Amino acid sequence: VDLDRERKRRRKTRSVKDDIADALSALERHDRDAAMRAIHAARRQKPGGRTETLLVEIEAWACLAGREADDAARLAEQLPRRHPAKPFLDAGILIVRGDRDGGAEALAQALLAGPDDHSRVLAIELAASEGLTEEVARHLLEQGSGGFEETLRFQQGLKGLGKTAHAAIVDDVILGGA
Repeated sequence: VDLDRERKRRRKTRSVKDDIADALSALERHDRDAAMRAIHAARRQKPGGRTETLLVEIEAWACLAGREADDAARLAEQLPRRHPAKPFLDAGILIVRGDRDGGAEALAQALLAGPDDHSRVLAIELAASEGLTEEVARHLLEQGSGGFEETLRFQQGLKGLGKTAHAAIVDDVILGGA
């Protein structure tokens, strides 16, 4: 079996959706380089419209994973003004730039208003990896009954990512122990 020929054959049968799925999967594994490779592979197929917008968004998340807040901000500016990922990305940019409280508050607001999609998952992952679980939970609880419900969803998101220790921190915040 000729490995180069097999690689080329596989490359030809892959779709942009496959590359996007690979990029998102790589970001969840904290593999920024694999995510960027998948993004570049998708762009070689010259997608347009919504797909290109999605690639810009995923590339911004990859920049945040690489702690490149300025590059992420530049990419976030390319997104449409009311793009659902913008609040999550803005919160991530604040967090990576070192504004922990501002980032936690912005993330809490994004969680309250944002959709339940990959940006939400990536933002929760970023908050956990930066040790902001308690701060985000506190900001959510300050929002009243809607904030309480969102705190429970935040906790479920952490559990879904396998961050059980962070989910326990949210439990402590809810019960008033933290």
